Amino acid sequence: MEEVAGKIFNLVMILGVLGIVSACVIVIMLIIKLFDIAKAIEKLQNSIEQLKK
Repeated sequence: MEEVAGKIFNLVMILGVLGIVSACVIVIMLIIKLFDIAKAIEKLQNSIEQLKK
């Protein structure tokens, strides 16, 4: 009985670690996307300013 519990516990631990890792990856990807959007907005603002001149 204890062996089964140990295996289940290990499985839960592995799944938990995988979940944390995937969450971190998703957050990093979102941050990169935000930087890309910020750069795109900057380019838009620069081109608008050049059009005004």
